[in-house]
Amino acid sequence: MKNFFVLYFGLFSVVFAAQKLKSGSDNNLSFPVTNNTQIMSYQPETGDFTKEIPIISTSLDDGLNFNYSAYISNNGQLSVPLIITIGLGNKNLIGFVRDVNGGVNTLSSGANGGSAVSNTHFHGTVNGSGVFSIYSSDGVLYTGDAFHGYEGYIYSPHKKSKVTFSYSNAKYMIEPHTSEKLCDYGLGLTGLYVTKISLSNGYEVSFNISSTRVYEEHARGQQFYKCTAVYYTKISDNQGRVWTFGRNSGNGFLQNVKYPDGRQIKFDFSHITDVNGITYTYGSLTSKHQFPYVNYSGANLTQSPRESFSVDSSYTNNTITHMNGSVDKYLGYPKHYTISADPGNGTYKEHKKLDKSGNVVYDEVNTWNYTANATPYLIEQTITQDGVTISKKFADFNAYLYPQTITETASDGQIRITKTTYLELQASATHGHMVKPKKIQVTDSSGKVLHTIVNQYDSEGYLISSTNDGVERDFPNKCVNS
Repeated sequence: MKNFFVLYFGLFSVVFAAQKLKSGSDNNLSFPVTNNTQIMSYQPETGDFTKEIPIISTSLDDGLNFNYSAYISNNGQLSVPLIITIGLGNKNLIGFVRDVNGGVNTLSSGANGGSAVSNTHFHGTVNGSGVFSIYSSDGVLYTGDAFHGYEGYIYSPHKKSKVTFSYSNAKYMIEPHTSEKLCDYGLGLTGLYVTKISLSNGYEVSFNISSTRVYEEHARGQQFYKCTAVYYTKISDNQGRVWTFGRNSGNGFLQNVKYPDGRQIKFDFSHITDVNGITYTYGSLTSKHQFPYVNYSGANLTQSPRESFSVDSSYTNNTITHMNGSVDKYLGYPKHYTISADPGNGTYKEHKKLDKSGNVVYDEVNTWNYTANATPYLIEQTITQDGVTISKKFADFNAYLYPQTITETASDGQIRITKTTYLELQASATHGHMVKPKKIQVTDSSGKVLHTIVNQYDSEGYLISSTNDGVERDFPNKCVNS
């Protein structure tokens, strides 16, 4: 593995709804609700049964919005996301960048190097020493050192604000040159863990960890060292908020999560009691570390509904049956148990929603193509809903995998064609690399123009004017970044 690496990130994420945000320039902060009562839910890719714990959601200068959450799973694990680590998926290096909105974005590289590109419009490089530099299409820069400096940065498009990630490696908590090793759960998955996140508006959140030596009992009651579990015990910020994570002293698994407002999530051997009083009782863990069903009880529930998750023998077709009897079927998901997939699989190929009677109420079929280094990109999508089918074909991709031509065909035969040209601005000392829509034109099958937008940008990538069907709007204050 020489010359080139890409980013790997082994966590699934859900973008959460935040409260109204205040600008970072007025030194005020606003936070997501901490007493989140949303029930835990299955993640369709992995079957993980998780709950999000929002930490911070706020706006910084220069259009940089930052959301950050931790996640707990039903098997007593806590996930605290990094912006990157490095890994390998089959024959291709593969990575995931967690963007400032909490989303996970895929990058990959050929096994023998080459430029990393992304089907979600991120691109950049990571060299063999672990130094990474990744741009989003609006100029946001993700940069740092994955191996040595143990810091990562997210810069706004014009570098007027930033987020700093400080992290370390759990391997430093075990004795060198001994038989000690990290457990293959918790922080042992990658070894890396976050120690602090600092925002340019003065906000800071810190992460405390601890460790325990795990033993297993052999014949005649003898105990033998198995591994060392390293885990988070507390998250605290400089606004006085604290989340604590009570642990089992024997294996480091979660026993409780305490929110800043004092409410708790309690973990037991076979069930979890949430902050809202709902108790989850789950079936035996499968060989793929998935829970086949979860029963709900307690709180104000008059019944004991059940959700279930199942996969076929190929482990690529996943089914979630919800409490109300409706079903989500995901067909053609990559084989993986965390987000560490072979990039050649793309994402799911079909998603069906069925009502409780088994009727299909939504059907989405995706067709993927792949670059020479196995990065997936969508070339066709067909959605059927409420008796109407819309098919979209994506073509004429630029170097950053933006489709410059999209052809939409409705079930009644009507056709709409959207052509987009892009402006590319190379990175400079004052702004990041940007790829922005310059002209968007929509026509029908006969070539009649239905809609036109023309955007003009200055040398820094600020939108200075936009003409929408002949009506021009100016932006003289350089406050619009897209």
